[in-house]
Amino acid sequence: MPGPIDIRRRSQIVAYRNVGLPYPEIARRLGISRRTVIRILQRRAATGSISPRRSIGRPRATTERDDRRIIALVRANRRISSRAIATQLRARQLIRISRQTVNRRLIQRGYRARRLIKKPKLTARHRANRLQWAQRYSNLTVAHWNHVIFGDESRFPLYPVDGRLRVRRLAGEELLDENLQANVQGRGGSVHVWGAFCSSSVSRLLPLDQNVTGVVYQGILENQLLPYARGIFQNNYRFQNDNAPAHTARIVQQFIEQQGILVMEQPPLSPDMNPIEHLWDELGRAVRNRNVPPTNLRQLRDALLEEWARIPRQTLENLVASMPRRLAAVIAARGGHTRY
Repeated sequence: MPGPIDIRRRSQIVAYRNVGLPYPEIARRLGISRRTVIRILQRRAATGSISPRRSIGRPRATTERDDRRIIALVRANRRISSRAIATQLRARQLIRISRQTVNRRLIQRGYRARRLIKKPKLTARHRANRLQWAQRYSNLTVAHWNHVIFGDESRFPLYPVDGRLRVRRLAGEELLDENLQANVQGRGGSVHVWGAFCSSSVSRLLPLDQNVTGVVYQGILENQLLPYARGIFQNNYRFQNDNAPAHTARIVQQFIEQQGILVMEQPPLSPDMNPIEHLWDELGRAVRNRNVPPTNLRQLRDALLEEWARIPRQTLENLVASMPRRLAAVIAARGGHTRY
C-alpha cells in the first residue's frame, strides 16, 4: 500500500511472523509488498524497534483523510482532472494542495489518467440481444469456428487520426514535419473495401467505388464470397457479417436463401463479435508502418491490397481461435462491453 506504514500494521506484521506466516502471505493480508514486510522485520531485528524512521524531508502535504477525499472525488467523477480536484478542495477550505500533489496521490493508488476507449452505446435491448447470441453459440468449439467466414466492409482514410500514436523527439522538435500529425480536411479522402477471411486464408480484397446497397452487396456475395467460400469449404461453412441495411436487404436475403448460404448475423452494435474488425486494425497499422507511406488515394489502394495479401496465417488462426473467449466475455458481462 502506498504511503508510510502505520504502527498498527507494523505490529500486525510482527504478530503474523511470530505465528509462522511466510512473507508473501503477510504482504497479501495487509495489502503491502513483500519487500516492505522484510524491511520492517529487518529493522526490528537490528534496532528492536518497529517505529518508522524519522523523515528528514518535507512534511507530507496530505493526511490519510485528505487522500480519501481525493479518491472519493475521482470515484464520483472518473473524468475529473487533478487541477479540478485541487480547486474543489481549496474551495471547500479543506486543504490547499497543488495539482501535482493530487496527481501523485492518485498515481500512488493506481488511478492513472488513461485514454478513453471508444465503444458503441448499448441499450438494455442491445445487451439482451448480445447475451442471447453469445449463449446461442457458446457451445461451438474452435473446430466449428474454423468453418466460419467473417466478412465486412471498412473505410481507410489517407490521413488517419490515431490518438494512440506517439513520436520520439527532443525538446524543441515538436514542429518538425516528421513529428506532426497531418490535419487534412476530410482526412484526404478514403478507400472503401470489402474483405473476408477464415482461419486458413483471406479472400480477395475488393475496393469499392460506390456506396454499398442491397444490389451491390448481392454482387459482392455472388462474385467474391461464393467463389472464395466454395473453393475452400465447398458448402460446409457459415458466413458471419453484421446487420447493416445493405446486408439485410430483401434482395440479399432472397439470394442467400437461393444459394443456401448459412448466415450467422451478429447482433447490432457488436463489432467485438466479429474478429475482422481486428484484422482491419492490423491492415491499417501495416499501411501506416510502411517505409514510404501513401500520399494519394491510388497509393493507399495499392498499399492496402499489398498488405492484405501479406497477413500471416498465424494472425488469422489466432483471431478465429478467440471466438469462444469473446462469447464467454459477453456472457460474463451479461451482454455488456468486452475488452475485444
